[in-house]
Amino acid sequence: MEEYIKINIRTKAETINLCVGEAIVDTLHEYQGSLAPEQISHNPDKFCGPFLGKKSVENFWATRVTLNYSGGTFEVADTFAWRRKKSIKSFGDITHIKRNVKSQVVPGEISFTSDYTSKVNFYELFRSWCCILPPQIGMLHLFVEEELKGLGKYDSFRLGSFNASLNPEICGIGWAMYYGPDFCKDIDIQKMEAAGFFVEKIGDGFIVRVTQNISDVNDSFAIFSGRREEMRKLFPKNFFKVADDE
Repeated sequence: MEEYIKINIRTKAETINLCVGEAIVDTLHEYQGSLAPEQISHNPDKFCGPFLGKKSVENFWATRVTLNYSGGTFEVADTFAWRRKKSIKSFGDITHIKRNVKSQVVPGEISFTSDYTSKVNFYELFRSWCCILPPQIGMLHLFVEEELKGLGKYDSFRLGSFNASLNPEICGIGWAMYYGPDFCKDIDIQKMEAAGFFVEKIGDGFIVRVTQNISDVNDSFAIFSGRREEMRKLFPKNFFKVADDE
């Protein structure tokens, strides 16, 4: 993918109910089926079965598995992964919320990657997922060649990663970001709006966009990048994780 869409959402909301899975998959069947799954698996790196609609969701969503840890065992809900090989190529997976061996709540996560096309309203997709699973933190970004040249293959921002499971880190500003209660308490939303950035309240948090349209990233990366730097200055010091090489 020379340019691609990346969506990552970290959530503390309950994920295992089947209706959550059905709602997520329903959104993928919008846009004339351009993102409709073709294959399904519990392993995002290995697909062996076709996606057969709601029956597949019922069979694969939040299947219980037993894990061994330090001589003990505990149950978790297995990963739900899907892939589309035809145009528009895309793939994603959902890891469910769980409790670790210390009984700490480990947030669930949606990770999604897709070829970019103007035929799909990716902001609408991101917004829908933010309504289905209120995020702790979320990102939607269009990665283009001009930006990718400056990012390492395993750069956290490039991967859409928020790093540590219990204490997520924000490694960069995507075209659209969702800041949940854990983060928006440190953000002056009024300053964002006054500076001309696009803010929408959803649930207990806010989606903040650098520009009005995601196509702006591709149409003029230099202008987008400049606006993003202006936005960065409105955040508190140390809000973002500094890259290792900076």
